[in-house]
Amino acid sequence: MVKGMTHYLDMSGDVIHRAAAEERLFAKLKTMTMRDDMRSLVPVSQRHLVTEEKGKKAIGSIFSCLVGHLPGKSWAKSPEMIKDLGLQPYLEQGSRGHLWQPT
Repeated sequence: MVKGMTHYLDMSGDVIHRAAAEERLFAKLKTMTMRDDMRSLVPVSQRHLVTEEKGKKAIGSIFSCLVGHLPGKSWAKSPEMIKDLGLQPYLEQGSRGHLWQPT
């Protein structure tokens, strides 16, 4: 997935820096737009299953598997936001051995 995303970004000429990605993800979680984004990807009959907790789990997966591969440093407020939003349990080391760490 990381290779596919970076290839797509390289082809488009766009660059997404790590700090900007982290800030956007936190904003999506705080405003609940992450949940709305996720609901649009599942069948109507299952949209009620997309909860705030599932949004946090998705954000944790994105942080653990993808964000660390983006160029640049972590957003300065990331550790604070992780604590405030209760994301730490969702940032545990994943099955592929990745663990989000601020840079």
